[in-house]
Amino acid sequence: MKKTPDLAVTLRAPPDWPYPKITVNIVTMRQGKEWISTVLEMDLQAVGATRDESLGTVREMFIHQVAFAVQKKEPALIFRHAEPYYWELFHEHRRRLLSAMVTGQPSNDDDVHVDSMPVDQGLISQHLKRSHKPYQRHHAA
Repeated sequence: MKKTPDLAVTLRAPPDWPYPKITVNIVTMRQGKEWISTVLEMDLQAVGATRDESLGTVREMFIHQVAFAVQKKEPALIFRHAEPYYWELFHEHRRRLLSAMVTGQPSNDDDVHVDSMPVDQGLISQHLKRSHKPYQRHHAA
């Protein structure tokens, strides 16, 4: 099974990135035999047989969605927050991880993981060049 590369390494912003570092937050949880990853700022979800598969799929969905918004020049296409449940789960798990770090006790929750994924204009641009032709309206003559 293909392992998803470390998101922080894969999505590193180029040195000439003209914007402040931007990241999105992801919560991944096991439900039964499946893993569900949710990008909190965009309410994108992906399901996979493994955590890595789920993260890899949601990463690709994220790149497609941002590239589509760039192509359309429509920021509203990327601003849709996930349900409060996922935000609460993310914050609670992050609090548990920080508490475990401070106390030196392990975090025993293997069914929930939190990640941050940097937004990389370079990957978005590559995707647009590779996958999409500029959108053109067709008018009836």
